Amino acid sequence: MKEDKESSDRIYGAERGTAYHRVFELMDIENKEYSKDIITNMIQAQIDSKLLTKIQGEAVNPYDILKFTKTKVFERMAKAKESNQLYRERQFLLGVQAKEIKEHNPKAYDFLEATFPSSQYEWIETSHEAFKEATKQCKCIIRTGEASPYANIILRADCIFSDRP
Repeated sequence: MKEDKESSDRIYGAERGTAYHRVFELMDIENKEYSKDIITNMIQAQIDSKLLTKIQGEAVNPYDILKFTKTKVFERMAKAKESNQLYRERQFLLGVQAKEIKEHNPKAYDFLEATFPSSQYEWIETSHEAFKEATKQCKCIIRTGEASPYANIILRADCIFSDRP
């Protein structure tokens, strides 16, 4: 008989991935020495501090975290942290919008400004024609079905860590 995921004390799939992500997000990258015990205690401290639920904590295998601390990626993250170049959870680094949005679609403009304020995010305004030309360089396009004029935007993301100057 299949286990009912809804009534289970375990989590699966994306929820489990989210639990791992949360552990990594809260992890002390500056620590140089990790062991199973250190990681187990770290996860328990996250649970005790209510930063992680008990079910989330139980879904994370400390050996997986330990293995990750031995990778080149983790080394790069630690190095980036040392030089103040580790950025956590930046939704995007740069937004591009057609300047016509302000005049022709103020509702969409107000929504973008409220959701991604220019005081916190860098926005470039360009002509609608230049915007369409820039879409040719996009790696991924998400079609939302939005039909109001000039409501399209380009978001540029980057790695959350970088060893580049």
